[in-house]
Amino acid sequence: MMNTRILKTLAGLALLAAGSSFAQMTPVGTWRNIDDKTGEAKAEIQIVDKEGVLSGRVVKSLRNDPNTKKTCEDCKDDRKGQEIIGMEIIRGVKAEPLSEYLWGGGGKILDPENGKEYTVKMFPKEGGQKLQVRGYIGQRFGKDAVPDEPIVYKSKKGNVQDAHEAIRPTSTKYDPETVRKLLREEAAKSPDKARDIEDQIKLYQLVWNRFVASQMKPAVYDQTTVIVEVKNAGQSYELRASGQVLRMPGFTLVYTETEDEDAPAQEAATDGDRLPSLEPGELLKALGVAADQHFTVPPPRFTEASLVKELEEKGIGRPSTYATILSTIQDRGYVEKKETRFHPTDLGKRVNELLVQSFPHVLNVDFTARMENDLDDVEEGQRNMLALLQEFYGPFKIDVEKAHVEMKDLKKVEIPTELVCEKCGQQMVIKWGRNGEFLACSGYPECKNTKEFTRTKDGTIELVPEPTTDEKCPTCGAELIFRRGRFGEFWACSRYPECKTTRPVSLGITCPKPGCGGFLTERRSRRGSPFFGCSNYSAKGCDFVSWDRPIKEPCPDCGAPFLLKKQNRSGTKLRCATCSYQSEQTESDLPDMGGEESGGEEDAA
Repeated sequence: MMNTRILKTLAGLALLAAGSSFAQMTPVGTWRNIDDKTGEAKAEIQIVDKEGVLSGRVVKSLRNDPNTKKTCEDCKDDRKGQEIIGMEIIRGVKAEPLSEYLWGGGGKILDPENGKEYTVKMFPKEGGQKLQVRGYIGQRFGKDAVPDEPIVYKSKKGNVQDAHEAIRPTSTKYDPETVRKLLREEAAKSPDKARDIEDQIKLYQLVWNRFVASQMKPAVYDQTTVIVEVKNAGQSYELRASGQVLRMPGFTLVYTETEDEDAPAQEAATDGDRLPSLEPGELLKALGVAADQHFTVPPPRFTEASLVKELEEKGIGRPSTYATILSTIQDRGYVEKKETRFHPTDLGKRVNELLVQSFPHVLNVDFTARMENDLDDVEEGQRNMLALLQEFYGPFKIDVEKAHVEMKDLKKVEIPTELVCEKCGQQMVIKWGRNGEFLACSGYPECKNTKEFTRTKDGTIELVPEPTTDEKCPTCGAELIFRRGRFGEFWACSRYPECKTTRPVSLGITCPKPGCGGFLTERRSRRGSPFFGCSNYSAKGCDFVSWDRPIKEPCPDCGAPFLLKKQNRSGTKLRCATCSYQSEQTESDLPDMGGEESGGEEDAA
């Protein structure tokens, strides 16, 4: 009995989709060609094997459409004018040498309805009940976008345990247009999920575009230098511009990377500059003259993405450990995140200094990357485990014993100063806390006076003036004093611990939620990430939050009392939380917000 299976061609000619292993699967047999756009069967195609070369011919039409073409008038070879029924549409397919279940070998597949021929790749799926045939890109974006062979991506290391698979669509039939329609139908049923669904659509669009682009030809550019001769008032000038002229779009038809905000300024100014196609001697029209001044800027601070990229390039860690690394440096207070970027804390700087000083052989990039490779060699049986341990542990043991004697315990170190406590007259000392160095009275715990300070270039200690307020404690009427805690800055009752009343520090901006009556504050999450919310957030039911810093500047379009500031390498953007207003600003254009203010101690509850 004939075994009829499904030949799946994803809108006629499909993109090969990688799958997992299957047992005893072959394209040989009779297949039913399914149109993914309509879900209807088009024809039965019989694939046969002759001395290791596969060919396939149409044996039966499954369409009832009287307008369906009977012959291939658009064919360019010997099949021109032939009847489609009985026509050989698959030729020269061979098994791929590097894949047990992939067939291609330069074979071709013909679409008899339009006469176009494509390079074919076949892959059985679902236990051999479906066969996907590569060709989607050629049909949708043109033959010039299809590479001669499928693009296969491999890890730089053959045995690396990355632990994470790529995120990719299960099939190209689920294109963004189809998914968008389905999700918006779902959003109509649940209006409260509409915003989340729109975010899902954007994310899927990004994944799908990147996935399809990864199987397309590269874009081809001409690296071009244009010299423009300018003549004015008897003077002749030569203007020069260097950039790229796009000759073949390739994958850029689907996906174009945006400028990396962490790229060096020099790169950002030159890399990817597009020039129009010009001919020698062409007359150009001057549209204007722009005078720009550029300055060398230091590299931007790490974001989570740029730090992971740096770890990858240095060979430190593995994809399965990157999340733990990011979590550890924040949880231990070595860095804090300000507007998406990591800033080292005083504690982090000091700990790094002590560790590098005490363990110079271990605390360096080369050692860490080399150790990862050595462990992989042990796994592969190329190195002896005990020999590697002995090689490492001998010098490390000496460093540890030395560190036990010489390394200081930051939590117990007290550095005397010449400053005197104004409350009890005893000497002030420098101590370490979770937020770094601070001044404390040597008479602790009898005197709990503390102060913040900074150091000048010559090492002189300067006190940081603390904010004051005329407000009194709403519970007991005592004076409110400024404090810094794990979750940021706050006002606390001076009678603590008898009175534990606290309130957050205001940014001077009223909450935009109607009827709320609260004010905006800076807060910190339990992970230490700063965010901005209403003073009535959570406790009194206000849900206003923002990851971008509010600044006290009215929106020029809708008159909202504040704007939100988002900062990246390319500059500072201001946007309105109420309307669609957005503009780019320089730092000099922004109002002075003073120091960074944070939410109250009640966040710790």
